[in-house]
Amino acid sequence: MTAKLINGSIFLLLCLIWGSSFMLMKDGMNALTPYQVASLRILSAGLVLFPFALKAYRSIAPQQRAKVVLSGLLGSFFPAYLFCVAETRIDAALAGILNALTPLFVILVGKAFFQLTV
Repeated sequence: MTAKLINGSIFLLLCLIWGSSFMLMKDGMNALTPYQVASLRILSAGLVLFPFALKAYRSIAPQQRAKVVLSGLLGSFFPAYLFCVAETRIDAALAGILNALTPLFVILVGKAFFQLTV
């Protein structure tokens, strides 16, 4: 197999995994509350990533650690809860589409508020 085919296959697999998380969240909320589903997502990701995060955290300069923690909270922790709460009112497909628009929104906000050149 060529590297291009392998990379394309991996990308397709990642897309399927990423997109399926919204369907799984919606299904999970048939038996659990949105907060329980989000907590399970954060806990399972934390358990898997803890060894890597611990090593990476030690390599961050102490004065930068608060910024890294804040970035993690804003980029992963809070969205996990907000998506689960949102899926009590919208379809999983719409949640996935809105999540996919995140890079576009980052560019628009950067251009509007921080004079980002695109």
